[in-house]
Amino acid sequence: MWKLLLLSASLLSAQETSMECVNNGALETQSVPGPGGVAAVLKVSAADDYSKNTHDCMAKYQLLVRPTGDGPVIATELLSSNGNWGRKLGAHLDGYSQDGKRVFGIFSEGGRAPSTTLFDYDAATSRVKLVDLKKDLSRLQGLKCGTTFAIAGTTETGAIVLEPNTTDQCQSKYHWTIDPSSGVMQRLAPGKTIVDLYKAP
Repeated sequence: MWKLLLLSASLLSAQETSMECVNNGALETQSVPGPGGVAAVLKVSAADDYSKNTHDCMAKYQLLVRPTGDGPVIATELLSSNGNWGRKLGAHLDGYSQDGKRVFGIFSEGGRAPSTTLFDYDAATSRVKLVDLKKDLSRLQGLKCGTTFAIAGTTETGAIVLEPNTTDQCQSKYHWTIDPSSGVMQRLAPGKTIVDLYKAP
């Protein structure tokens, strides 16, 4: 399966997919390659949450990383949530930092408690930082640049650079930086260098 995913890796910067929350539902993004032959996949699964006697639909988000060589896949639990049945579950995997030390992506949910969450995965420690972007969506709405973010890269100091997840002029015109530790988001200073995400040759 992993061989097929690696062969089908897209040249697009963000692998995006979505589904409704249903019992025994599952999806994966296409594989995104990193430096040295590593690759990552973002997996979303859904099921009836019997354990809490709520019968909500439970969603789980998991990052799967295949190291170089024939080593085992490293699975990292990112987040789980409970909510109404049929809510939209969206996920896109933006890719690796240039040095291969970080993996970035964003997942979102609709329903009664809509959310948009960025994740920053540390490949060396297998630890992840989560940043809630829900409060920042109004910036996109005010600019009429859609309602979703994508990760464009990082600054030279390591801050994450966000842009509207569009293909029009909004993407090149508007950029923000976000500190994964504090979650503070601000406009990218004019002339500030953006270090693009890794792209496989």
